Amino acid sequence: YIDDPAIMAWQVANEPRIFTEKNETAFTDWLDKTVDLIDSLDKNHLICTGSEGSAGSNANIDTFERTHKNPKINYLTMHIWPKNWLWYDHKNEEETLPVAMKNASEYIEKHIAVAERMKKPIVVEEFGLPRSNESLDPGSNTTSRDQFYTLFFERLLKSKTNKEALRGVNFWGFGGEGIAKNENGKWNSGDPFTADPPQEPQGLNTVFSSDVSTLELVKQYNSRLR
Repeated sequence: YIDDPAIMAWQVANEPRIFTEKNETAFTDWLDKTVDLIDSLDKNHLICTGSEGSAGSNANIDTFERTHKNPKINYLTMHIWPKNWLWYDHKNEEETLPVAMKNASEYIEKHIAVAERMKKPIVVEEFGLPRSNESLDPGSNTTSRDQFYTLFFERLLKSKTNKEALRGVNFWGFGGEGIAKNENGKWNSGDPFTADPPQEPQGLNTVFSSDVSTLELVKQYNSRLR
């Protein structure tokens, strides 16, 4: 795959975590050795670590920065999951959506600042929000999700205009016509893929092909970014 133009980058792992402070040296050593190995094998593609950011670095932004000093790490990554991080509760959407938006914005800015200091681009590699009431139904409401997505798209547009370090945002995830077969969203072998991992309800964070308002947002911002 060294000469494959379809590949943008290699990633060390999905969400590698330090877990404890005493692991930082060993963790950094492992990251560096893995990144160096990838670089020795392939000079044609970018390399990133797949980190969530400070959330995977003992909630410490300085730790995140220290562990990403290898110059062969071409760009930084961050992930933002308001439901998983208890910023957002679908049972109290009205009060917790603003909290999720505020926390997400602060998280983004904190990581952009690191990227600017390190003179590396950064990508919001994963972000997502359930539909209203955590419905798995493709016809259910996506108003809150659309608001949440807009926050990321607007920040990316601002970064492009101001020539800042944020270079991309990837929503999770596009499921197209894939729909959960079971009412509880449980995935079984042979079921359609919806972009949600098998341990989570299928459709939880899925953007379906019928989500007109969400897809229109994506289309509009892509046009503005050109």
